[in-house]
Amino acid sequence: MTQIFTRSFLPILGATLLGSVTLMPAFAQDLTPVTLRLAWIAGGVDAPIFVADAKGYFEEAGLDVEIVDGNGSTGTIQAVGNGDFDIGIAGLGVLAQARQQTGADTMIAVAGLVQKDPTSIISLEGSGITSPKDLEGKRLGTDAGNLEDGMIRAFAAANDVDFDSIEIVVINGGADRVALLNGDVDFINGWANPDGDKVAAISPIEPPLLFADYGVNILGSSVIVRKDYLAENADVVRGFLAALQKGEAEARPIRKKRLP
Repeated sequence: MTQIFTRSFLPILGATLLGSVTLMPAFAQDLTPVTLRLAWIAGGVDAPIFVADAKGYFEEAGLDVEIVDGNGSTGTIQAVGNGDFDIGIAGLGVLAQARQQTGADTMIAVAGLVQKDPTSIISLEGSGITSPKDLEGKRLGTDAGNLEDGMIRAFAAANDVDFDSIEIVVINGGADRVALLNGDVDFINGWANPDGDKVAAISPIEPPLLFADYGVNILGSSVIVRKDYLAENADVVRGFLAALQKGEAEARPIRKKRLP
């Protein structure tokens, strides 16, 4: 199976934030608790985070990181913005859209994780969905968070798709793939990897229609924090990113094996 997207660790704040960070074991010092909310249910794309955790890189940086599943970038942005979590993983496109809609300027992305966003239309082989216009009259299975971020509507608008002709079936996060495999919906919108790969492992799929290839070149996944948290906890964020960078270096060859 072809790996559909590439990923690399790209610090957005560069040397300004990371500087010359050297990880030192925490030893007897108290670890600083950090809560991290993912964009979605943990998958292979989150490998650098879990490698950093399993190898003790967060602990070496003096951090005790609690990793919690998410239910979409919109929910993660809201949770971090409300102070329920210290750090989040979310799509930069969704963050930019939230800022435009609310006028709020309290959040900042401190690192980029995915250069080309893999959000896509996923359907089973034989569905007849090989182009955006094929979505008309079909059933979309989607999480409420996906629907709220507006990207699926932007995809439809960019490709002259009559969105009102699509039947929307709102499904709890993670269950959309099951609904697709059971034939309850005709397509879902998710990441080509891991969502597309998870479906393809059970039943063949049509080539995913990447939003980025059809006029919606949205920015990829990123590490986000509140600006006030960054100002008050710069060392924590530096340590987190340094540990994550080490996890990324080790996870890179693992991702080539199509982690679930």
